[in-house]
Amino acid sequence: MEIEFEAAGHLEGTGRVTITTGSHREETCLDIEWRVRPTQRWMHFLTPIAAPAFKAAHSLTMCQGELGLVKALTGGAPTTKQ
Repeated sequence: MEIEFEAAGHLEGTGRVTITTGSHREETCLDIEWRVRPTQRWMHFLTPIAAPAFKAAHSLTMCQGELGLVKALTGGAPTTKQ
């Protein structure tokens, strides 16, 4: 299944989520693609020097979202990540 959408706010552009299941239907893969650009002038100005911080903040946010999604789907059961 594939879902496409538009992003607006501090970042503007498009996103796509592709959901696939494994061969034994015991796993699900969620692939998220973002094609966005900042809308805030300060973000444009700081991007050349702040890009590593922006990327780190995004990575942390995505990891927290993944943990929340896993918790919601498993009822809080511990999982092992491979």
